[in-house]
Amino acid sequence: MSGGKSRSSTTSTSITDIDNSNTQINDNEGLVLNLEGAENSDATIIQSTTDFGAVESSFEFGESALDSVEDTVGRSLDTVDDSVDRAFDFGDESQQRSFAFGENVIDEAQETTRQALSVAGNAQNNAFAKIKDLTQAFSTSSS
Repeated sequence: MSGGKSRSSTTSTSITDIDNSNTQINDNEGLVLNLEGAENSDATIIQSTTDFGAVESSFEFGESALDSVEDTVGRSLDTVDDSVDRAFDFGDESQQRSFAFGENVIDEAQETTRQALSVAGNAQNNAFAKIKDLTQAFSTSSS
C-alpha cells in the first residue's frame, strides 16, 4: 500500500484582461477559482486544481497490486512445480517397487516349480522302483 505518504499535484493557469469583481470560488473536488483585480483592465484569473494526491496514490496502489500478484503467481508456480516433482517421484518409486515385487514373484514361482518338479521326479522314480520290485517278486514266486 502507499505507506501513509501524502502527495498532491497542482495545475495553475492564468488568463488576463477580464472584467469582473474580486471573487473566489472553492469546491470540495479540488478546484479553486480566484478572480483578482477584475475591476481593472489587467485582471487575473487564477485557477488551481488538485487531485489531492489521488493520481500518485493510484499509481502506487497499482504498483503494489502488481507486486502482490507477481508474488502470488510466483508462489503458485513454485507450489505446482513442487507438486509435479513429488508426483513424478511417487510414480517412479511406485514403479520401481512394482518391478521389484514382480521380479520377486517370478523368482519365487521358479523356485516353487523347481521344487514341485523335483518332488514329482522323486515320486516317479519311487513308483518305477516299486513296480520293478513287484515285478521281480512276482516273477520269482511264479517260477
